[in-house]
Amino acid sequence: VYNDRGLAKSELGDHQDALNDLDKALEIDPNDIRSYLLRGFNRQFLCNYEGAIEDLNKALDIDPTIARLYLIRGDCKAKLGDHEGAISDYNQQIMLNGEDPDVFHKRGYLKQEIGDYQGAIEDYNQALDINQNDTNILFNRGNAKSDSGDNEGAIIDYNNILKINPDYPLAVYHRRGNSRASLGDYQGAIIDFTKAIKIDAMNPSIYLFRGLAKQSSGDQQG
Repeated sequence: VYNDRGLAKSELGDHQDALNDLDKALEIDPNDIRSYLLRGFNRQFLCNYEGAIEDLNKALDIDPTIARLYLIRGDCKAKLGDHEGAISDYNQQIMLNGEDPDVFHKRGYLKQEIGDYQGAIEDYNQALDINQNDTNILFNRGNAKSDSGDNEGAIIDYNNILKINPDYPLAVYHRRGNSRASLGDYQGAIIDFTKAIKIDAMNPSIYLFRGLAKQSSGDQQG
């Protein structure tokens, strides 16, 4: 009863009350994997990542074959800055289920965060093999390519994003502008920075980059 009521409260967004019911459910049955799963989810939602990890550990002690739990635990570890622990969990989920683009995307993002750009690109490639039109994965792969010095490859990804979704957030214009400027295409960079400014006119960094591109292009008056 407590478990079912906790689930209902969780679905209604009442996460704190859901935790109270799930605590009672686990007092009655300390080996109820479903209660650990639900309590871990609610703790994660409330940003209690340490508590969520404790519950997921207990759930995985009972059944270590539930692939999605490694992804969720990895997400919690990533929030706590434990990149190595998160990547280890993502590796485990991929061993159990290698058909989820989300886990490749998240592992790639963490690799990118620690400077492993080639590893990140390989993961983004795997994710895009499963879901080729995911613009967020394309954007992160473009960023990883740019950060690794492959600005030509980055621009291809940014161009493909805009073919799929012309209304993608301004970051794609900002990043494409940076890549164009790095390749000496200052006029193209200025066009991109101008588009970004139209979307977010209060962002001072875009004006700075556009100014630098104009200066590099020889436009001292722009």
